Amino acid sequence: MQVEVASSDLKTAVGIASRFVSRTAALEALRGILFIAEGRTVTLRATNLECGVEISIPAKIGDGGLVAVPGSTLSSLVSNMGGNGKVTIATTGNLLTIKTEQASSNIKTLAHEDFPILPTVSGEHSFSVKASEFAKTLRSVAFCASVSGIKPELQSVLVSAEAGTLSVAATDSFRLAEKKTPLKGVEIPRLLIPIRNAAEMIRLLEDGSGETEVYYSTDQLSLRVKDAYFTTRLIDGTFPNYKTLLPSSYSTEAVVLREDLSQALKSLSLFADSYAQVGLSVEPKKKSVTFSARNTDVGEHTAQLSAAAQGESLEMNFNGRYIADALGSITSESVRLGFNGVGKPLAMMPAGDTSFVYIVMPMNR
Repeated sequence: MQVEVASSDLKTAVGIASRFVSRTAALEALRGILFIAEGRTVTLRATNLECGVEISIPAKIGDGGLVAVPGSTLSSLVSNMGGNGKVTIATTGNLLTIKTEQASSNIKTLAHEDFPILPTVSGEHSFSVKASEFAKTLRSVAFCASVSGIKPELQSVLVSAEAGTLSVAATDSFRLAEKKTPLKGVEIPRLLIPIRNAAEMIRLLEDGSGETEVYYSTDQLSLRVKDAYFTTRLIDGTFPNYKTLLPSSYSTEAVVLREDLSQALKSLSLFADSYAQVGLSVEPKKKSVTFSARNTDVGEHTAQLSAAAQGESLEMNFNGRYIADALGSITSESVRLGFNGVGKPLAMMPAGDTSFVYIVMPMNR
């Protein structure tokens, strides 16, 4: 193989592919990145068997062919590569030579015959969505997915669509987030994307523009963003029927400024106990929401926020970090808090916007 590519293109492609390399896999090929040179492009492929990517870059090809090299070595070398000119890549025996105007490196190759083929999902089931909007929708709930592997279905992001609405959701059983966005003309069954794979999918989508076509089967999902093809396995499991947890009305409501809430939670975190517990009380007659935290080793702190409140007074305890996490997905000027009595979950939403809802379970003292 002998090809010439732009340094900037190579850096981008290796940077993406290296995220999918398995550094601890028993199969040596999974620790590598495969180069495929044919036609007028060089395609880099990497997979950890959970998910994988192929990204193509323009190339001037003297001799085509296949070669696999260790991903960690290649990534470190290319990231430190100086200059923005052309890079020559060639194979000699079991060595891959990467040459720039300033330097030349020889990397021992891997057996490319063992490199897995990325599964191709047929076009029988698909939908089209704006890449940036899909990324924003997925990111707004992904932080709620479980980090424990005990229940794989909770270590995922749920994607589905019906009645002209795309819904994504995630939960770790202590909190839950759902984001809805319009998607006309398709019905999508419940697809469970493993959270780690969803995180890589989000990063690719955020780099894209315009519409992206998403293909899915019973156990695989794939999409193409610009010159990158991404594929992931889907989890075979049953996601909780969370719709029953989403109230249509609330006995107590309060609207507070997002910035006031954010600043209060930052101060409270300094005084919260090891469980991040904070007290929350709503007093509609006083038009206020009060947060408090106490740590026997540090002290105590109280923050009273002005609020447009109505309904019954109440007082409960919540994980302060969980409440703060929602503010990464709620970017409106004001935040709406909804309650249905002591011991029931807290619902957080952007004021005047029903497309996002975040549910937090209360804590016992």
